Amino acid sequence: MKLCTVSPLGQSRKFLGVALIDGSILDLNSAHESLFGEPSPLFATMIDWIEGGTSAFNLAQSIRDQVETNRIEGLLFCRIL
Repeated sequence: MKLCTVSPLGQSRKFLGVALIDGSILDLNSAHESLFGEPSPLFATMIDWIEGGTSAFNLAQSIRDQVETNRIEGLLFCRIL
């Protein structure tokens, strides 16, 4: 699983992203909010994710798999240029 911190051009907001199979980047907190109704503190920053240990890793992997399988609409995706 490949993770990154993304700062969209022209925005001050940063998000923790995970690379999808098609090369796009998924905003993990937006995906968590879409799936579970609220953002997760585990995905606030890369440090929070690392400190979250195995449970944070498993949750990120589960979200990535659900999004790749179901292509959930309305989530923020971007591509690395």
